[in-house]
Amino acid sequence: MSNRTKQKSVQAYAGDLVDDAADRRGWSPDELADRTIPSAGLDENGELGLDCGEDRQFKAVYLGDGKLNLLNPQGKPVKALPGPRGDEEKEVVAAAKKQLASARKEIKQTETAQQERLYEALCIGRVWPLELWQSYLVRHPDRLSAGSAIGVAGCRLTMMSAPLNRLT
Repeated sequence: MSNRTKQKSVQAYAGDLVDDAADRRGWSPDELADRTIPSAGLDENGELGLDCGEDRQFKAVYLGDGKLNLLNPQGKPVKALPGPRGDEEKEVVAAAKKQLASARKEIKQTETAQQERLYEALCIGRVWPLELWQSYLVRHPDRLSAGSAIGVAGCRLTMMSAPLNRLT
């Protein structure tokens, strides 16, 4: 946020807030960014439950590259959420559709931001302790951070070139 707006005063204020939040925890702003990657509502398995009414629990599963695979209650892929079966389901289905659209939008935004952030970090030679890299980037709930942002091949290449206890 501190560098995504055109207004310099907003950038400066947001930057100060980020610096203060990081300082209070004893982290750098980059370390704070590692720990605050949005999850788009996905759980630790990269899944989002979508309630479309009684006995209609759909699931969106993160596939990488900004894509969610939508599964019906039987676990079969579908293209879209169903419509309501009656007036009592209108609000529930509308909320599920809104939740799915919001997750898709946040995934795309997060992937783009993480790609840029990690690219810059690798270009300047930033080093992560292996435990932190795995905890906050590789194993992030929606895997929008390292898994798709720099790609599995990039992770493997980066990890193969690093000493055993540090990651660049």
